[in-house]
Amino acid sequence: MARERSPDLRRLAADGRRLMREGKMDKAREVFLQVLEHLPGERTRARLGYRCGESQIVIRRLKEYPDSLSPNEDLSVEARLALANCCLKCGLVEESIKHLERAVEVCPDRAEAYCELGLAYQKVGRKGLATSALRRALRLNPRLPRAHQGLAQHLVKLERPQEAQKAFRKALRFNPQRHEYYLGLAGCYLQQGQVSEAVKWLQKAVRKFPDTTVVREALADLYQRMGDYCGLLEEAKELIRLNPRNPYPYELLSMACFQGGDLEGAIDSLSRLIYLDPMDPLPRLKLALLLQQKGELSRAMEEYQRIIHISPQGDHAEAAMQAMESLDDFQMEQIIQRAAEDDRFRACLERDPETTLLSRGYRLTELAMEVLRRLDFGSKPPPEQWEITYH
Repeated sequence: MARERSPDLRRLAADGRRLMREGKMDKAREVFLQVLEHLPGERTRARLGYRCGESQIVIRRLKEYPDSLSPNEDLSVEARLALANCCLKCGLVEESIKHLERAVEVCPDRAEAYCELGLAYQKVGRKGLATSALRRALRLNPRLPRAHQGLAQHLVKLERPQEAQKAFRKALRFNPQRHEYYLGLAGCYLQQGQVSEAVKWLQKAVRKFPDTTVVREALADLYQRMGDYCGLLEEAKELIRLNPRNPYPYELLSMACFQGGDLEGAIDSLSRLIYLDPMDPLPRLKLALLLQQKGELSRAMEEYQRIIHISPQGDHAEAAMQAMESLDDFQMEQIIQRAAEDDRFRACLERDPETTLLSRGYRLTELAMEVLRRLDFGSKPPPEQWEITYH
């Protein structure tokens, strides 16, 4: 009887790598299960390496080794670690924990295995086990930054910011190229109410990672909380430079411009924000209020009406209705006062009210126009004849 041929582990690992790049985590998991079945205790010519990336798991290499008669238990650990990370990407946290627990049983001196196990425990709320696994990882390898970071995040959740701060500093010492550690330190200082120290660490992060959006967003948010609108203005502009299609920086920019007294800048920022997300009623409401403040009543009324069209049942529609009611009353009062003082304007108003009002920058709702047409401008009408109520 012919001996059953072992699968080509090199090809299987390559298939797993390809599937993970394509985001097909479920299929990749099945491939790694096949690899795992043939690794423990078997004479093999292959060694599986892996790398944990920031946003995905990548199988780095699979290279041939000379024939060996002794089993290599590290192969099983490596395969289980890769499989556990793949399970995490699929959302199978409990299955990932099982593989990691098996990995530390097979190789109890692997710090990386304990680190990943501790992080997985954190995801399911097993705080005691998470702390124990992470501290065990650090005893095995005190220079493991990922374990220091995991322990620091765990301490933050336990509201122990001073201890978390020390852990983040150690992570930063062993790997100064991760912006997450700077953000973590800033968060620890904020948790202790030390805002100025948090700003210093975020500014350091911005200098070191000038093109990292999340770092600049964190600094911009902190500037906003502090009321530092000059700093907010600068960061908002940098965020727009990094990603002109991101709506959030335009919102920050409009706030900074408005607080700095630049009404035109705020209006321009909101207009660009609306261009990126035309179905969001909130920027339109803000824009309408600024236009009304600037005196551009016709454009303000247009925006109020668009808000009601976009979201007729929402809270912003209610606010728009109230603003339209107030704006109609304000314009009606101006129109009536002007008609009483200007005979030529009154004659044009009686002959062609729509054209007359638009040519002079007024824009009334249909209800207000109906009321206006019924008024007698021979004498100044009292308010009870022209005040508008929508609700």
